[in-house]
Amino acid sequence: RRPTPIPERPLVLTPAHAAALLNVRPATLKSWRAKGIGPAFVKRGARLIGYLPEALTAFLRESAAQKP
Repeated sequence: RRPTPIPERPLVLTPAHAAALLNVRPATLKSWRAKGIGPAFVKRGARLIGYLPEALTAFLRESAAQKP
C-alpha cells in the first residue's frame, strides 16, 4: 500500500510517510523504535506515532556522517 502524498509543509509525518522518505519499510521504523535506534519520534496520543521532519533530516545527516 502506497502512502498518500506528503503535504507541502507537514508538522508531523506518519510512519508510512517517514518510511517513504527514508526509503525503508514502516516495519523497519517500528523495529528501530522498539530497539531505541533510528530517528526520534513523537507520540500523538496513546498509540499514534509521528515523526518531525527535522528529526528525519538529523537522522539522515548522522547516518551519512557515520559511513566511511
